[in-house]
Amino acid sequence: MPPPPSPTPSTSSSSTARPVESPSFSVLCNMLANLREQMNALWEGQLSTHQMLDELWQSRPIPQDNAEVLECLDTIESLLQRVIERTESVTERRMVEMVQERETRRPRVELISESSTDEDSLFR
Repeated sequence: MPPPPSPTPSTSSSSTARPVESPSFSVLCNMLANLREQMNALWEGQLSTHQMLDELWQSRPIPQDNAEVLECLDTIESLLQRVIERTESVTERRMVEMVQERETRRPRVELISESSTDEDSLFR
């Protein structure tokens, strides 16, 4: 298959191509100098940031030994557990006492034996 035909060249052109002037040596040197200044400013900023980070790391307090604190917390926890157990024990004992009090306050109903015929025993 033959290649497609190329478009026909235009006979009229609205603009013409003009060569672009290349920058002069002094302009290129100025541009490079500006880039160098920007790079140096960034480098100094980075160094300053690193110094601040180092100071922060060095001024951080050293973590203390928490063994004593943990021991105190364990003691407090065991004391609280004992208080809870005593409270539960006292509560249970109080409940038993209340039940016993109620039982002693109630009038006792005596069972009537079949052989009993006394009417007074019915009202005891």
